Amino acid sequence: AARRRRGAPAVPSPGSLTFTAFLCQGYARSSTQLLYLAQGAKTLGPLSDGDGTYWIALAPDLTTPVSGWTRQEQTLYLWRLASSQPADPTGGITFAQVTVAAGVITAVSESATRRITGTETITTNRTVDRQATWVVEPGGRINLATSTTLTFGGALLAPPGPLFAGAGVISFVADHRTPVVYALWWGALGDGATDDGPAMQLMLTALAGGGVADLLGLHYYNAATNLRAA
Repeated sequence: AARRRRGAPAVPSPGSLTFTAFLCQGYARSSTQLLYLAQGAKTLGPLSDGDGTYWIALAPDLTTPVSGWTRQEQTLYLWRLASSQPADPTGGITFAQVTVAAGVITAVSESATRRITGTETITTNRTVDRQATWVVEPGGRINLATSTTLTFGGALLAPPGPLFAGAGVISFVADHRTPVVYALWWGALGDGATDDGPAMQLMLTALAGGGVADLLGLHYYNAATNLRAA
């Protein structure tokens, strides 16, 4: 699951199976590490496995073979033909869905990954299903209105730092796909002086169904010393 700053490539000129050069950059997750991937403008194609639905992804490097995917030579771009969205390549992210019909590319759309670059405001209760991925760019925020709950069954990917704002609630279901969360998302500072207790409690409550928290080796101060797992 990754995060792009550019949209999916445009449908190429009629009669083509190859995309003109486009660039792609974003974040992906490998194990518990957040990776920044950047591919300069390169062509992609031809998508030569016949008519159907193709998926385009970014790989974490230029050389490692990725089972089931075809690599565009000397790029991070991968593609494959599949009727439904496949699992992301290890350490990479699937970012576009492409339709090929009658031997030409006819449509391109974003994959099930939602990319947030500014502030995403949640005003009603909402659930992110298990197949979906939200990726938040540095500086992006999720603002939750009072009495709202945002529940993640899918994956939430964001760098360490302030992420959540507002008086609403974040919750992760028991089998969610978010690989790791950070106390900093809830406003903890980890400077050893600021009271991080409230932020840590919000994190523990959100992870009541289970999950992995990366404390980044920082020193969190809790004035109340009564944190509890909800």
